[in-house]
Amino acid sequence: MNKRYAMMPIVIMLIAGGIAGLMTLYFRYEAIESMWIILGSLVLFYMIGRALRRVILLFEQQIAEEEAKRLEEEGKVVEKEGAAENASDGESDKEEEEGSTS
Repeated sequence: MNKRYAMMPIVIMLIAGGIAGLMTLYFRYEAIESMWIILGSLVLFYMIGRALRRVILLFEQQIAEEEAKRLEEEGKVVEKEGAAENASDGESDKEEEEGSTS
């Protein structure tokens, strides 16, 4: 798991819980009722945060795979270009040798 996103669900949950707590105070809910609302919002937004983290990690994994594939293809292209240059250097050397022997 990527450590950059390890705390994301907790942060989302706490922000949502704080907003829910302020809203229950503003609308003057009773203590027990506000606790159930806050608990429900904490659980709900924790699950949302975990799902969001999972989606982000999936996207990062796909991007990393595509990047590795692209780099591998570029490496093959570079190798082919290098091989073509080496082959053409070898041919020009052979031509020079043939020209000097004639």
